[in-house]
Amino acid sequence: MILVPVKNLANAKQRLATLMPQSARTELAQTMLLDVLDALRSYGESEVSLVTSDGFAISTARDYGFDIIRDDVNASETAAIEVATRVCVSRGI
Repeated sequence: MILVPVKNLANAKQRLATLMPQSARTELAQTMLLDVLDALRSYGESEVSLVTSDGFAISTARDYGFDIIRDDVNASETAAIEVATRVCVSRGI
């Protein structure tokens, strides 16, 4: 199982705030996510789950045929993976 934590993309890439407006940073983050998901789909060896509550990420995961593990807290990547790990264990993965 490959777990991909995806935070809220609407507020992504804050370190670029002095260089780009939020809309451009969101688009950049979405494009980066698509690149990752394309690579994972090409790899094709494992199940893939996105750990997220982001609407774009959820919609895209469905388009790619990937699973979604909801992370409505969106606290951190570490917390997202902890949530996903508990879900995987409960599924016997």
